[in-house]
Amino acid sequence: MTSYSLDELETVLRRELTAAVQVIDPSDTALTAIRRRILDQAQARRWQWWLLKPCGTPAAYRRHLRHGEKACVPCRNAEAQRAASARRKGTAP
Repeated sequence: MTSYSLDELETVLRRELTAAVQVIDPSDTALTAIRRRILDQAQARRWQWWLLKPCGTPAAYRRHLRHGEKACVPCRNAEAQRAASARRKGTAP
């Protein structure tokens, strides 16, 4: 296996990210209204993965389960509250 220096890895990462993330100017007249709408919808759904919900939320509880961990007490309490609320409202948990 080839070993790379940090500078080489950073260069490749910057090049690949620049190629992967293409910024489109929405004022470009070549874009039709439908293309602008599709682009807006896609950008609205983009998830910022580095912004994780803190412990004590139902999302953090699900993250514990996804990672195969035992959920912490604040997360279990938050999930219990969410499930109880869903039962009271009559929706499926």
